[in-house]
This record gives sequence, structure tokens and C-alpha cells, in this order.
Amino acid sequence: MGSRKRDFFTRGTFVMFGSRNKGNVAEREIAKMLQAWWQQIEPSAVFVRTPLSGGWGGPVLRAGFQASGDVMTTSRAWPWSVEIKRREGWVWKNLLASKPSPVWGWWQQAEGQAREMGKEPLMFFRHNKERWHVMLRGSDIGINGWKVDRGTGRKVF
Repeated sequence: MGSRKRDFFTRGTFVMFGSRNKGNVAEREIAKMLQAWWQQIEPSAVFVRTPLSGGWGGPVLRAGFQASGDVMTTSRAWPWSVEIKRREGWVWKNLLASKPSPVWGWWQQAEGQAREMGKEPLMFFRHNKERWHVMLRGSDIGINGWKVDRGTGRKVF
């Protein structure tokens, strides 16, 4: 088997190994984290992993369902399209020096998905065993006429 990643069907259960499973787990983790945070602003909001990670249908269909990213929500006020990457193969030194890095390609993907939905890009990324890092446009801090109080995490008009 070597370093090849494989999918197995065992006793009626589909078991995934490798990067696809790691990505699914990451998407559910971020959806849960965003829901806990956003429900302070909009208590009825629900956040879930997008089926097939936003890779289904065409741009019009994805935009219509607000499913053009890795996380979907019932919130009407949510201003972002979320992209999530939990990957190895990139180094902080290159990213921070604005040198070639896969992170910039991921950001372009996030921007394209956000355009499809008429939202702003929000990207969570990390290496294994690191905390999550977030990338967004600096102008998004005060999006839609409100800001988030850094002390309480609540919406401020």
C-alpha cells in the first residue's frame, strides 16, 4: 500500500483515510466554532459543513443555496464565505514574506467562492497540531456597519 491513501468499505460503513477525512473533520470543527461564536449575535443561526465541500453544482446553483464554500449557515446576516484548509506543505517564512506559497492559491479560491455568493472571503488554515489561523481582508473588520468588540466578542454598531 505504501504512501497511497485509500478508501475502504467495511461492514456497510464507508471509512475514509487520509486528507479527505482530515478535511471533513476540520470543516465540522470550524462550523461548530463559528456557530458558537455567531449565536451570540444571532441565536437561531446554524452552521454546518457544506455537502461535498462546496464542490457540487455550478456557480449559479451554489450561489442560490449559499453553499459556495466549506461551511453553510442559516444566518441571513453572515457576511462571509468560509474556506478551510488543514494541510502540510507550506511554510510560514514564505507566507509572511509574501513569497510563493500554496496559501495564496487557497486565498484566491476563497475569493472566487465569496464572489459567487456576494460575500466576503474568510479562510481558516493550519498545519497539523497547530491552532487555527484566520485570513480575511482588513476592510472586513467593520463589515456591514458593525464591528465586534474585542473584549466581549459581541456586535457593536
